[in-house]
Amino acid sequence: MGRGRIAGDLPDWSVTEDEHRELRWILLFVRLVVAAVMLFYGLPKIRDLKSNTNDFVEMGFRPGIFWGTLIAVVEFIGGIAMKVNSLCPNQSC
Repeated sequence: MGRGRIAGDLPDWSVTEDEHRELRWILLFVRLVVAAVMLFYGLPKIRDLKSNTNDFVEMGFRPGIFWGTLIAVVEFIGGIAMKVNSLCPNQSC
């Protein structure tokens, strides 16, 4: 039979200062890449809302004007928000 875990069995998850600094740079890079992708795919949807609306109607989303506009705005504004958030040094903005 297995026994339950006790405090002495827990792994040590402590992180050194260098590892913490590396992790912050990696997360910054990931945020910037995701923001760029969201902006790249959101901008054409914002520019041509009519076409985006028709695409959503063809996919079966009704009403297309609501869903097409909502997705375009969320994708584009979300990309901008992620870019702006990446400029904050302590990530609390």
